[in-house]
Amino acid sequence: MVQAWPFTRLPLGALMKKPQLGMIRAALEGLDMLAAQQDRPRRWKLQVLDLRNVHGNFWRTWSGAVVDACSPGVMKERQTVKASPDTGPTLPLKVLVNLCFQRRSLNAFYSFLFRWVDERKGLIQLCCQKLQMCPLPVRTIEKILERLDLDFIQQLDVQCCWSLSTLATFATYWGQMSNLRQLFFSQVYVSAYASQEERDQLMDDITSQFAKMDSLRRLYLDSVFLLEGRLCQVLRLLKTPLETLSITDCLLSDPDWNDLSGSPNLDQLIHLTLWGSKLTSFSPEPLVILLENAAATLETLNLQDCGITNSQLQAILPVLSCCSQLRVLSFNGNDISMSVLSNLLLHTSRLTQLSLEKFNRMSIRTVPTLQDLVIQKVQHKEALPIPNLEYLPRVLILQL
Repeated sequence: MVQAWPFTRLPLGALMKKPQLGMIRAALEGLDMLAAQQDRPRRWKLQVLDLRNVHGNFWRTWSGAVVDACSPGVMKERQTVKASPDTGPTLPLKVLVNLCFQRRSLNAFYSFLFRWVDERKGLIQLCCQKLQMCPLPVRTIEKILERLDLDFIQQLDVQCCWSLSTLATFATYWGQMSNLRQLFFSQVYVSAYASQEERDQLMDDITSQFAKMDSLRRLYLDSVFLLEGRLCQVLRLLKTPLETLSITDCLLSDPDWNDLSGSPNLDQLIHLTLWGSKLTSFSPEPLVILLENAAATLETLNLQDCGITNSQLQAILPVLSCCSQLRVLSFNGNDISMSVLSNLLLHTSRLTQLSLEKFNRMSIRTVPTLQDLVIQKVQHKEALPIPNLEYLPRVLILQL
């Protein structure tokens, strides 16, 4: 199939539900046979072998009309290179793959692919758009990253129980990912044996890499305690405004919280999540300012399990009603009184885009005022039984 393929791009991964080593081996052997020919067929136009299992417009993708995995700079560069009709495609050929490592050792597919690429240095360009790391040995990770064109990586997930020193080593690579748009990392710990001086130096090495991320738009931090006291420093180093900031189960210091509203890179937020970040003892003022700055763009606000009090919620209600694009509001796990919740529903009833609200479950049948508010909220003219409210187009979910 590879030898007969008449287009510039072959989306082989889209034809397989999961990687099939036999089929991939045959495709790569086909590339070898074509590359070895001194007189290559004129009809051979293949430049990209796509092994990713991606969804999309297959008929546009297989003909080479869409090449979404390439960074803007690389795409521009490629457009200036013309392959001679007599010699076939321009080398190196590109092999696109998403890498997801879930075990401490490489599976048969990755082992074969990396060995095949290593044996053809200069002839094959291995490109990865989405990279998900697990606790592989550090040297193995370094070898993998050295094989990749780091400019192609757009999404990086680090879900490892890494030490601070390991993360610092790895951070030098993500600083080279100039087109990285999404960064997610979690479960990073600090060794109890590291001195404060060592910790500070490692943290400086890590945070400095954020200044090199020219395209980062989505930042997810989960159970990452090492940024306590340095979060705002990281946010100020970014070159572009964030669309998504998600901080889950993280410790925030007073300086982190108080300076959060002063970051210019949060003025265009679309999604804000503070799930599990305890805010009980903090002033609501930074959150008020943050919501004011992002009121024109914010679509999702998740304050689940934040320990928010009645007084804190009352303080943010006026600005919350100004978030005209808000679609989803999640408030589970906060101990809020019925009167404050009623006030919240009144304020959010003015938000025409809001389609989903999540709160703790309560006996709404015995509270006529809340029942009336819910009926108004879903904007339904008929008298509907309360048990059916969660199936209405505009949804109020009262969860346990």
